[in-house]
This record gives sequence, C-alpha cells and structure tokens, in this order.
Amino acid sequence: MNRIFFNIAAALLLVAFASSCSEEPTNTYNPFDENKKGEFLSSDITINKSTDNFTLCETWSNITRDNENRITGYKYKYEYNTTTGDITNEERVCRINYFKDHTGKDIITAETDIEYYQNQKGIQNQYTQRFDESITLNENGLINRIVTTIKNFENDTTIMTTSERTFSYHDDFCTSSTYNDNTSRITYTYSWNAYQLVDISILKDNTDGIIEYEKYQYTYDKELYLYSGTELLPFVQRGLPEIFASMGYFGKCTPYVLSEEKFSRRIIHNNITTSTEIDNKYSFSDNINFEMRYAALSNIYSDFDIVFRK
Repeated sequence: MNRIFFNIAAALLLVAFASSCSEEPTNTYNPFDENKKGEFLSSDITINKSTDNFTLCETWSNITRDNENRITGYKYKYEYNTTTGDITNEERVCRINYFKDHTGKDIITAETDIEYYQNQKGIQNQYTQRFDESITLNENGLINRIVTTIKNFENDTTIMTTSERTFSYHDDFCTSSTYNDNTSRITYTYSWNAYQLVDISILKDNTDGIIEYEKYQYTYDKELYLYSGTELLPFVQRGLPEIFASMGYFGKCTPYVLSEEKFSRRIIHNNITTSTEIDNKYSFSDNINFEMRYAALSNIYSDFDIVFRK
C-alpha cells in the first residue's frame, strides 16, 4: 500500500513539475515598450524662476547635433538678479567630440569656455575658465567616469585644478555618483522604484567644514512621455550633467510624466543648521511640432516653467 501511495504521489509531482515548466513565463509590463508618438529634438531649453525678491533664468541654446543626433555643441547662460541690485551672470560655450581610441574604445571629450561675473552688495567677482573633460564609457555605452581639468584665468594668473566624477549602475539605471575635487566631495544616491526615479540624495562635504544635505523626492502621473529624442527630465530633476543625461549616457530616464517634486536642504556650519523646503507641483503640455513644457505651482516661486523648443 505504501509503495502504491508513493508511486502515485511521485507521478503527480512529475506531472505538476512538467506542467509548470511548460507554462510561459509571466509577462511584466515594461513602459519602455510602448509605441512612440514621434521624435522631439530640442534646440533650445529655457528655465525661468522668480519670486518677489529675485529672477533666475537658465538657457541652453544653439544646440547642434551630428548625423547620429548626438549633441556636438551648445551655449549655456545663467542670469540671476535681485531686487536689491545683486547680479550673477555666467555664459558657457561647449564643444563635444566623439571618437574611438587606439583600442577601439569609445571616448568623449568636451571643451567649455566660461565667462563669469558677479556683483554682490557692491563687491565684484569676475573671471574666465576653461573646462577640458575626458569622458569614458562602460561596456554598455554609459558614462562611468568624467575627469575635468579646470583652468581659471583671473588677475593675469592661471590656476589649474582637476576634478573627477564616477558613476555606478544597476542594469540600465544610474544608482550612485561621486564627485571629488581639492575642496569638496559630493555623493549622489539615486533611488528607483521599478522604472521611476523616486528620490535623489546628495551629501556635500567641504574642506571648510560646511556640510550640506539635499534630498529630492518625486511622484509621477500615469501618463507616459512617448517621444524619442531629447529626454526632458534631466533638466527638471537635475542631479546629473543635463546634456549627456538627455542623450541617455547615464542610462534610462523615468518614462512617466513628473507630477511633483519635494526638495529639502540642510546646511550645517559652526553647529548652526539652516533649512529649506520646496514643493513644486508640475503640469505638462506637449506639442511635437513646437515645444514641450513643464510648468510648476510652487510654494517658493511665483513663476516657474521649463520650456523645450524644437
């Protein structure tokens, strides 16, 4: 009787095992598989922010591309003005080159010329800089290291410094980054929930004893961004070099439309802590023939929009 029972049980287990092996694996939803509506390549990006006390404008313009739609150059401008007369202006002209080294490995170089001017409470600060970046890619074609040589030209003297930033990935998503120069170390942590970047944590540790913590938290609509070409979110979320992130060189971007961003900052200096809290609720509009736009309702900014023009 026992032998008959065990034989029947073994036969049932064998049938169950064979049945489970013959079943098709469960398909999981992948938003990146959704059909695209078309291609959108931005040639001009503008961020405008204002409060009762200041206006801030950032622009990326004259964006040029090669026949593979890789960005080969652009101009960047930063303008900050306060109602009390303080001014900060910065202009950058960047050229990007793509090539293979003698071993066949892909390399990117970027040369950026910078003009900086600041007038704060009557004290002026003005200089020019040259950034030379050597960028290496991993086996998946993602940036894993940026080494920057900075030449600072001020008062007839040239001071040269270097910095390095490295990046780590899980699958096709960037999960961490570390920046080092001779005055600071900045650690970035990118937390993902499935296909959504849900928060970015940033720790800045400066040699002058100032410690700065920043955290961005994100929520998304169910709506997908269904255009190939320029990724928009790197210019909204920050935390990664925007131009290269917009081309996918730091892995995949969240495919969902951003709906809210919560930002917090704590600065600790001489045992004194100052804090900032910002909450931006976004609305998104798209017109593939003209522009894409993120507009924000903010607890800090009276006006805040980000416009991507074709």
